[in-house]
Amino acid sequence: MNFLKSFGLAILGVFLFLSLSFFGLVFTLDQTLLNRDFTVAQVEKLDTATLAEYIIRDQVISQATIPITLPIDTFIAGAVDETITDLEPWLKQQARDVTYSIYDYLEGKSQNLSVVIPLETVKELLKNNISEAVIASPPPGLTDMPPATIERYLEPFYDRIPSSFEIDEAWLGPQNMAQIDMLRQLVSHFNIIYYALIGFILFLILMTILLHHSVRGSTRALGATFFSCGVFSYGGVWLAKYVIGTQSALPQVPVYLQSWLPQLMTDILSPMELYSFGLAGVGIVLLIVSFVYRRQAE
Repeated sequence: MNFLKSFGLAILGVFLFLSLSFFGLVFTLDQTLLNRDFTVAQVEKLDTATLAEYIIRDQVISQATIPITLPIDTFIAGAVDETITDLEPWLKQQARDVTYSIYDYLEGKSQNLSVVIPLETVKELLKNNISEAVIASPPPGLTDMPPATIERYLEPFYDRIPSSFEIDEAWLGPQNMAQIDMLRQLVSHFNIIYYALIGFILFLILMTILLHHSVRGSTRALGATFFSCGVFSYGGVWLAKYVIGTQSALPQVPVYLQSWLPQLMTDILSPMELYSFGLAGVGIVLLIVSFVYRRQAE
């Protein structure tokens, strides 16, 4: 009988340790990557100037073939730099809208993933900045033209700048959509997993108390499990921070991400870190109770 009891308690301890460890990951996901407000806050910490430059150069200007034979590349480069500064509020708003639309799809609130980013603001800023630069210092061939004529000369270029940019399933491609759909399936079952895991942990704790049938034994067993799990989880947090810190400086990581990734990992791991401290603290309290209770009983 004692052997069966010890074996049962050992099994309960192992399952409780694994469940508590896994719940730490689930809890962290719930507080971070599956939280749209957390994701928006992290996106806004990115180098907005670099993001704006990517949007303008690769998604706007690249689609606008220059139909005029003028050396205006230098004017475009200067106008892009000036436009980036003006675009920061717009970029943050678009980042929020895109993030919320993606989360609506992941959470099943929308059946199709399609986000249209209006580029009228970008187009208007570029038009004004390029025109001002060209008029202020006209290139050869335009030096004797009045501003209104220069404006008309540049209109074919402005007309070819798209008025919107769409992120949809076709743009993302089958491979990326397959990963997004897998994540969507996870999100749809996440709450069930979350609360089922809590219920399972409570069941394991209750069974441990019933099998021990004593305050000293149950508090010591639970305390040891909670404390060891807390230490183990914190070790995982420390190791993850160390690995990310070394990997973020690698050449293949873009420069504008090298300072952002460590901070992102710190923010993602913060709930796990607090969870680890909480587990270890509860474990210490339970262990103290087990020793104090024994002395009082004696």
